[in-house]
This record gives sequence, C-alpha cells and structure tokens, in this order.
Amino acid sequence: MLVYLVDDEEEIRQTVAMALSSLGIKSENREFPSADDALAELQSALEGRQALPELIVSGIRMPGIDGLTLCRWTKAQQALVDVPVILISGSDNEIGLCEIFSVGADDFIRKPLVSAELMARLHAATSKNTTAAIRRQAFQLAEKELIYSQGLVSSISNMGVGLLVIEKGRLTFVNPALCRLTGYSERDLYGFDSYIELFHPDERARIENNHRRRMAGEQIEARYETALRHRSGEKIEVEFSVAFWENPPHNGVICLVRDIREQLEMQKQLRVIADFDSLTGLPNRRVLQDRLKHALQRRTRSKQEVALLFIDLDGFKAVNDSMGHVAGDELLRQVALRLKVGLRASDTAARLAGDEFVLILEPDPAGLLEPEVVANKLLEQLRKPYMLSGGAATVTGSIGIVRTRGEPDTVEGLLSLADKAMYHVKQTGKDGFWVLQRQA
Repeated sequence: MLVYLVDDEEEIRQTVAMALSSLGIKSENREFPSADDALAELQSALEGRQALPELIVSGIRMPGIDGLTLCRWTKAQQALVDVPVILISGSDNEIGLCEIFSVGADDFIRKPLVSAELMARLHAATSKNTTAAIRRQAFQLAEKELIYSQGLVSSISNMGVGLLVIEKGRLTFVNPALCRLTGYSERDLYGFDSYIELFHPDERARIENNHRRRMAGEQIEARYETALRHRSGEKIEVEFSVAFWENPPHNGVICLVRDIREQLEMQKQLRVIADFDSLTGLPNRRVLQDRLKHALQRRTRSKQEVALLFIDLDGFKAVNDSMGHVAGDELLRQVALRLKVGLRASDTAARLAGDEFVLILEPDPAGLLEPEVVANKLLEQLRKPYMLSGGAATVTGSIGIVRTRGEPDTVEGLLSLADKAMYHVKQTGKDGFWVLQRQA
C-alpha cells in the first residue's frame, strides 16, 4: 500500500508511519514536508509516471498551500476520489469540523496524536480503501458483462459490502451481504414489485427523482448517501455507489451498498468532542467565536444590537482548593445548568475556560434586548447554594456586559471589552454586573 505522509513536522510523519507498522499494514511510505511537494507528486502520478497513493495523511497548516487545499484538489480528481484522506489539525480547535469535511476529508485527528485513536482511524481508512478497490473492480466487470462473476460476488460478500443489480425497475441480483444488511431473504428482495421498496420511505421520492433525471439524460451522482428500509422497519443509513451500463441483454444498474451507520455515529461523536466542553456540555471557545461572528453579521444586516455577558465566578478557587477538584467540577456543571435557565434558542451560553463563561444575547422578536435583566436573574441563580459531594458551597458571579454598536466590532474585540467590564466588577466588590458604556 502506497501512503503519502504530508506534514512539515518530521515527528508527525514518523508517528503515523509507526502506527501503520503497528497495525501490520505493509505500506510504502512517501514523506513530504509540504503540501506543495505532495501535490507535485500527485500530478506526476496522474500523468502515469508513478503509482497513485492508496492513502493520504496530511497536516493542515504548512508553508505554501495547506492541507485543506491539498484535500480539495485530490477529491476533485476522478482517479483519486476514492483515496481516503485523513487530515491532522492543531490542538487549538481553530479549524472546524464543517470546514474539514467540506473539502472531502474522510476523517481527521487533532494533535497531540494519541496512539490508540490514530491507529483506529488508520484502520478505518485502510478498510475503506479496500472497499473502494472492490467498487472499481465491480464497475470494470459490469462494463465487461461479468457482473455475475462468482469471484467478485465472493470477495464482496466476504468484505460485507452489499451488491445489487437493477434491471427494468426490479432487483435481478442481490448478494448475501445485502440480505444480511436489510434482513430480507433473496426471495423477498426478488419479489419486490419495484426496487424502490428497498429504500426507506423518507428517501423514495429522491430516488425516484434521480431515476427520472437519468431517464431524461441528465448526469446524476455516482456516489451518494441514502437510507434503506430494514425488514423490521429500521432506517439503515448507507452509501450507494452506482454504475449504469447499456449492453444487452443486461441493461441496468449495478449498485454497491456500504453500511455507514457507525461512520455517521462516529462523526456525530467527533463533532460533540470538537464543539462542546467535555465537562459542562456547553459550547466551547471555538463554537462561541463562530456564533458570535454570525451574530455580528446578522447585526450588520438588521442594525439590531447584540449583547455579550462575560461571567467569572467569585469564590470558585476557594471551593476547588478546600473541597477538591471533583467538587469543583461538580460546581462548574451545576453553574452551566443554571446559565441555561431562561435562555432562548437564539441565545448562546458557552464555557470559555476555567470558571469563565460567556452568554451571547440577541434581540427578541420585538427587537427588545435587556442584558441587565438577564444579568440580575443570573446573579440570583448563581447565589443559590450548590450541593456537592463534599458538602454545600456558595459562589457568586462578576458579570461584564458589552453591547454592539455601529463601529466595526470584531469577535476578539468584543470579548476583550466584556472581559474588561467583568474586571471592573471584580475590583469594585464582585457579585454584580457592569455595562461598559461605548460611544455611539
């Protein structure tokens, strides 16, 4: 297996190489200190001067073009679209999951690299590469009218990849893996009046529309995500890879079906890890910055103010030192719950760091924005005793408030102003709020 290892840190490249070796993967590793070097090698490979890679593991921030650009370019090449790409991002959460997956990345991992997580992602990527190889083989055989090749059927069954053939609107071939996936027997599937019955009801209109477009001569996606209906009624998320052929007597469609439920669940969990504070469950700094950025953009369009509340707990260090970190963590979780009391769906409560929290308040439907009212209610909530495993504890809060105005506000600028307002409260007695007055 030819693997491209792309990162400006030699230690990162060596760590990935050792993980591949630990998995027992016999790989030929080509190391590139920049994405520019890797791109030049890929272009050379596409011209036939050398072999194409079967896996690319790339950092994101590097001199020259970045890993996102390299991934986007790779996935735009027909010959490379099935090559798994894993991106390695920094530990500062500045690159969001949406941005990573929008360029076509198959997976990602954050620094510092954790051996077990790295090996799990490499294993998943190499398995996906094997599935892609079978898909290419299947489509080649379809073009040669060898779709019923027992060797192909056997290999696909062993890999757990579903295979079906559609001719004249009906299923004319299914493999055992598809039967296992859907819970239907071959006899059940061949008895369907239309292949559409295999799909979940939520997806049937889209699939029928694809069929109409195809009949009208339009080009449709060769690979897409959809959902099948299990015999029990369960919805099964899958990836369909489709090839059409018109070569009598077997005119029709061949589809490879890959179960992606675990993949989608993993992506969901990764988004939670990347976007939410693991202790409190609140959005983290990265999400806070993103939401504040969008709130400022909406303010520019609507001319309505947005308010930022910067909250720092008074007395938290004393509780943490006297009752221990476990009690301190319990207190932070309870504070997070109290912060969310009374917030609307349009508002955001986030944990910035330590015992610092931030609220983003947007106007109500009538255009009313009352951060002072919210701050008073919040102070009342924070003053109530906290029942912790080590006993009862009390803390209060110092809240700095800043409103957006007509000037070109920035995310970091507003956070800095709200932080300054919060420190004013700290210096003048704590347990209260202060609104930073700004010139119009």
